[in-house]
Amino acid sequence: MLLCAGVSLTGPGEIYRLRFKAIGPSQVTWIRFVRGLQFYNEGLFVNPDSSLDAVVGIDVPTGVDPTPKRAPSLSLTASPNPSRAGMTMAIEVDRAGRQELTISDVLGRRVRTLSTGTFEAGHRLVSWDGRRDSGAKAPPGVYLATLRASGKTLRTRFTLLE
Repeated sequence: MLLCAGVSLTGPGEIYRLRFKAIGPSQVTWIRFVRGLQFYNEGLFVNPDSSLDAVVGIDVPTGVDPTPKRAPSLSLTASPNPSRAGMTMAIEVDRAGRQELTISDVLGRRVRTLSTGTFEAGHRLVSWDGRRDSGAKAPPGVYLATLRASGKTLRTRFTLLE
């Protein structure tokens, strides 16, 4: 939860500070909290009671908007990037439905189908071990993870090292 001017909380609990470094004049950025996100305080792991996605404005006039902003309905990230062994794909969708997650090379040739089926809304992680559908190790290079869900297609590029 991020607090704006004129907003207060009551009851027990802790509020965490997020530090930002502005790289230019006025800007707005999304803060996305995903399941499994870990917070550390001076090297010690701390577990927040709750966290919500938010929009943060730096040097932007503030006020409390009565209509909450929603984060993008579909997201796909690959990490670590680059990697020597494989990747973990983090998927976020806002509605249940059919999804397909594939890996292809930059020429569009399918390398591996990671998951296909009907999935619930929310966050999930899918691992890729760096192998083709045949079981052979994929060569080093640039690859694309493609997520098809909710009638949309989303791609993210990543690099597999030797």
